[in-house]
Amino acid sequence: MTTELQTVDKKTLSVLNRLKAVEQRYKKLGEQRDALKEKLVDLFEVNEIKKFENDEFSITYVNSTTQDRFDSKKFQKDYPTIYPEYVTKSPVKAHIRFKVKGE
Repeated sequence: MTTELQTVDKKTLSVLNRLKAVEQRYKKLGEQRDALKEKLVDLFEVNEIKKFENDEFSITYVNSTTQDRFDSKKFQKDYPTIYPEYVTKSPVKAHIRFKVKGE
């Protein structure tokens, strides 16, 4: 059920604006983090480094590989009668989804 909020009080609007700013910084930091990690991967490969460790951190190079994944949607489609036997319910804490528009 979607309820459109027509107005919010100043306190809520303030929290929303702060959250928007944090989300934007978080996204930018994530992009910077990913770029730095990719650069480290390249450097580790070129220099054939498998592991680096000092007092501050430990870095281990992990080769690319493939993973086996279970396709639950295909399983449900192909075996609809037994699919419910393999489904487990997990509690999900109440939360909000927040998206900055235009990004």
